[in-house]
Amino acid sequence: MNTQETNKRYSDYESIPLFLDAPAIMNLLGLSRTTVYYMLQEKDFPTIEIGKRRMVRKEKLFEWIDAHENPNSCITAEGELPHGSRFILRTGGNL
Repeated sequence: MNTQETNKRYSDYESIPLFLDAPAIMNLLGLSRTTVYYMLQEKDFPTIEIGKRRMVRKEKLFEWIDAHENPNSCITAEGELPHGSRFILRTGGNL
């Protein structure tokens, strides 16, 4: 994926690619590279492997976000980084 594609802003749902790799997820959700790569390792994150790349179908990504969204909280997923730090992915709510 080139720099222009990595920095692309999607104008609507139809303009989002069918399969999203880590840079596309970073761009779409505005998350750091580290956070996205740890999300891709989560057991309940809906990834598929195409060659050596982990990708997510766009429908599954939005379903996963909906399933993890709590209307009373903005926390959607938590995990632990290899060096012992924790990460929290936040969407919705009051950030």
